[in-house]
Amino acid sequence: MVEKITFKEALAIIDSGQFFDIRFITCDLQKGTGGEQYDLKRVCKHKNPSHAQQKALAKAQPTTKNSKNTNHYENSTRNLKLENGSIVKVHIRLIRKINGKIVL
Repeated sequence: MVEKITFKEALAIIDSGQFFDIRFITCDLQKGTGGEQYDLKRVCKHKNPSHAQQKALAKAQPTTKNSKNTNHYENSTRNLKLENGSIVKVHIRLIRKINGKIVL
């Protein structure tokens, strides 16, 4: 029998900063796309760089327009960092499995 965890437990795993495996589906209502299922191995929640790191990055890069606030908690999304360093945005309500456990 497949193990199950609650949505709250799944969020605790994501927000802990530890590595985990995840299965989720995509959906973009504005573009009318989605429905693909993704299985990602060994991902963790992406953490924004510290203030000191942001200053160092700003000096090394040309000036750009400030980006808008991502409002992850308002939009029910999280940025996940993959092993290769790329970042994927996931809508938390579309998560189906974490570490092989079905999310209820």
